[in-house]
Amino acid sequence: PLFFPVLSVKVLTRNYDDATQFLKSEYEYLRMWPDLDDKNIQLLVERSLSDSKNLEARLRFFETLATRLDKAYIYIGLAQTHGELGHAESAKRFAEKAVELDPSLRGQVDKFIKSLGAI
Repeated sequence: PLFFPVLSVKVLTRNYDDATQFLKSEYEYLRMWPDLDDKNIQLLVERSLSDSKNLEARLRFFETLATRLDKAYIYIGLAQTHGELGHAESAKRFAEKAVELDPSLRGQVDKFIKSLGAI
């Protein structure tokens, strides 16, 4: 039951490469952890998005997470990171994927997409 706390510590310490390796090595257990619910995924993504220095490593982390879990906030993380890297089209694509999974994010995503025009 320590999957989320371990992953969370790796994210909080900005060690995205280690977090990515952890996700890959623990893949078979990922869906078994009850603490990896939507709320904790959102928290993990929000913690990651507060870091603006390790964008490439953060992107790899979100890409790995997305291959293992199909959750809206993971795609929000991918969209935000692509946006910060100046990849507007990828950012839009991932933002729209988030809305497909959770239509309640439409307003947030529309504002995000409009902000990409300034990039």
